Amino acid sequence: MTPSRFLLQVVTPLVLGTIGFEITRRIAPAARREPSAVVSGQVALRRTIFETRIVVIGASLLVAISVGGFIWALPYWQFGMFGVVVVALIILPAFVELRRWVAADDSGLYLHSPWVGERSMLWSQVQAVSFGDLFGPHLRFTSAMTKPIRVECSYAGITELETIMNRQLSPGALGSALDDYHAAVLPPSNNRWRGP
Repeated sequence: MTPSRFLLQVVTPLVLGTIGFEITRRIAPAARREPSAVVSGQVALRRTIFETRIVVIGASLLVAISVGGFIWALPYWQFGMFGVVVVALIILPAFVELRRWVAADDSGLYLHSPWVGERSMLWSQVQAVSFGDLFGPHLRFTSAMTKPIRVECSYAGITELETIMNRQLSPGALGSALDDYHAAVLPPSNNRWRGP
């Protein structure tokens, strides 16, 4: 293997993978610092400014690479078009996900999602809260009355939601969800990197 191939095939993916892992590992602790928005007296939990910047910058880079690849492959436009389609399939779900948000107040949770529509759950209906780490750390609220609501721990305003949960839910419904969350997601003061 030539040095240039080694650099392209081994070193570059390792460096990009490490940078991507470090960025995603720091998103949830950064969300604890960012305050939530208040909409009509409800705490609105949304994606952080940091996550939005990552999506916009990543999308811009992918579009630039895809346009460059399309121009480079102009005699063989099918290859360039394939790159444009693949990039569009990667970018569009990310922008749709940025429109997902959760509102919470003393009466319950309200999910606004382009994927599943709108859902709501009263605090009195919550049977259990669990913490999961698949596809990112999240709290899952389950009820026999409605479909579950999943709240990402990387949303701005997660600390306000914790306060409301401690006030409105019984220890039996909370279980060990918050303890598991605190064990998995370090508080921002424990991180040397302070975010954007």
